[in-house]
Amino acid sequence: MSGLIYFFIVLMVVLLIVIFINFELDIKIRVQNKKNNIFLIIRLFKGLIRIRFNLSLEALEKGALHLIIRKTDSDFEHSLKLEEIFDMFKRSRIKYTKFSGHLKYLASKINIQNLNVDMKFGLRDAAQTALVYGSTITILSSIKAYLLNKFGLKNFSIKLIPYFNDTKLDLVLGCIINIRLGHIIITGIRMLLHSIKGGDIGGSTSY
Repeated sequence: MSGLIYFFIVLMVVLLIVIFINFELDIKIRVQNKKNNIFLIIRLFKGLIRIRFNLSLEALEKGALHLIIRKTDSDFEHSLKLEEIFDMFKRSRIKYTKFSGHLKYLASKINIQNLNVDMKFGLRDAAQTALVYGSTITILSSIKAYLLNKFGLKNFSIKLIPYFNDTKLDLVLGCIINIRLGHIIITGIRMLLHSIKGGDIGGSTSY
């Protein structure tokens, strides 16, 4: 009996630890002319556990772009056509529209930190470059205000340098997203219960 009590105590301690663990996603996007890379680093336990991925868009065949997913420090590599990704998003959007309330709850728990945008661009035409520069500054300022109000953004750095007589595109974008693992688990449980109640699991539907 005492062994069972100890088991439940250990289980509760583990559950409490998991609930309050911060899930941290470090995103870095680098674009240099035609070269592009997206670095994703998932951290748990203050960085004791790290999982790193490298994503890039590559033309593996004529007329088709592929998203290449590589796991750092391993031989894992997978490619997906952009058409397949778009189709997947379309199907998911239709399927998970009913979960919008749960997903909004999860989004409200996200905390975005240290969003940095460093961009150098040029369209060779000075007038067009100036127009795009002004529009980009306006858009980024609007995004900054939204993120400050919605996700508690702490730091937002914008560095935008126009090249009026050259064709150029260099972009470095980085941000850190924090959310408690417990909020992800709670959202997953709510979505599962919603599916069961709605009849998605079990074959029959109630509507």
